[in-house]
Amino acid sequence: MKRVISALLSVLLLGCLTACSRDDGQSKNGDSQSGTLKVAIGETDTDFDGVSVRILNLAEDEGKTQLNVSWVNKTFYEVVYGESYDIEREQNGKWSSCAINGLYFTAIGYELRKNSTQTKSYTLSNSFDISENGKYRFVTDCSVYDKGRGRESTKCKLWAEFTVTRTGDSGGEVQKSFIDFNPQYIRTDGYREDVDYPVVKIIRSVDGLKAYYNASKDKYDLERKDKVYSDTTIGFLDACDKYNEAYFEKQILVMVLLEEGSGSNRHNVDNVKLGSDGKLYISIRSIIPEVGTSDMAAWHILIEPEADIDVASESDVIVYLDGVNPKIQSTTARESGNYSNIELTIPHDWNYETEHGDNANEYCISFWPADQDEGKIKVWCYTAFGVCGTGLEEKEITVGAYKARKGTYDNKKVWDFISFTDMPGSYVAINEGADKWWDRYGDEAMQILGTVKIADGIIDKSQAIEIAKKGITAKYDRTDAIFDSEKGLWTVSFYEKNRSEKVQSITVSYNGKVINKEAAK
Repeated sequence: MKRVISALLSVLLLGCLTACSRDDGQSKNGDSQSGTLKVAIGETDTDFDGVSVRILNLAEDEGKTQLNVSWVNKTFYEVVYGESYDIEREQNGKWSSCAINGLYFTAIGYELRKNSTQTKSYTLSNSFDISENGKYRFVTDCSVYDKGRGRESTKCKLWAEFTVTRTGDSGGEVQKSFIDFNPQYIRTDGYREDVDYPVVKIIRSVDGLKAYYNASKDKYDLERKDKVYSDTTIGFLDACDKYNEAYFEKQILVMVLLEEGSGSNRHNVDNVKLGSDGKLYISIRSIIPEVGTSDMAAWHILIEPEADIDVASESDVIVYLDGVNPKIQSTTARESGNYSNIELTIPHDWNYETEHGDNANEYCISFWPADQDEGKIKVWCYTAFGVCGTGLEEKEITVGAYKARKGTYDNKKVWDFISFTDMPGSYVAINEGADKWWDRYGDEAMQILGTVKIADGIIDKSQAIEIAKKGITAKYDRTDAIFDSEKGLWTVSFYEKNRSEKVQSITVSYNGKVINKEAAK
């Protein structure tokens, strides 16, 4: 968790360099654009080796554009970063700010400890215009305390590129207009594993309401309440007394069912909009206290739209929870061995599966477009990985937060493998027939691959060598390190010039502790 280390009441004003046309992925009245947003994650760069930022994803939902960024510190120094950043667009080989107006940020600092990663979300809406297709970059800075805490720090500038492509309906945006509504929030409890929340129900008559009650009273607490306590509400039947035949002559009733991990959590319906596509858009905000109970809770939110508002079916009611449509949320796929792990963020319109090799420490996560029957990208953890050099062309690249080597055979258009370097183990992405859909989905595939987290909580090769160097007693000229993924140990070997045998080896655990030192005989 981020630890706030300073909070000043002053704000920092950053001058706007060059503002692009005003349309930040929204129409002029704040409505979100239709069509499909595709984002390809590009290169990253930094002034300080080991400190970097990588883009996880860019999402547009209900007029809100949010950039999710991972801050990575692979050094042994503490890093502090703040709220300030800029979004720049490349035009004719030059980068210029896409800020709409002046940028104001609270002067606050977040501590990124050594060998750690943090995720931060940046809301671009109303601040930056990224409405046009093209290459952009997220630019920020931080302070690296490489001379010790309390001493002068080193300023570090970082950036990460991404390409925006909008496809689909070129005829404009879905027009949405606010409508009047009245909500009731009823705690109904009842834990159901087989329910995919939020659930939407449309009630159009008294008989329909009775039918819902009879079908659901054994699943949820829908009875009346004699008393209302601080952690309860009026009963469901109490709330429904007002929904008589006169009500349903002019109005429908929309019920949104939610489940919370704490009975202390509450909700607020911020707005309801009717779209030109005939759909109803409901924005619900979670109200989460600093301290809450650990009990599960189910809720029925009863929403009364203004008179004469109607929709065809429940599927035409789109619910946003805290600005996100949960029905199109990404999924986190994770697989692990004794001392290894892989994690990927899989979009809702992609499929994935896990697969195991010959032993517990060989496994992979495969992913592919949901509408494709053949071709996959497989991210493997191997105990060992080797390739044939005949016809092979390799190129150093960056994938997410990691350095890697892209291998392509026989001048193919699409790569055959991507091997992540200096990792605790052999991690490799394999192209298994993905050439068939690469022209259409290749950018998205690389974006998904860019979300990969490898060997989380395990030090990498360069970190193991740096730790071992602190305990070396022999004279040496070069080093090497091998990781045992079954035991979770790095063996760091030191060699003297013109000697093939090692002069000393040091064993370092997966979490950076020196286990033993062995001098060569």
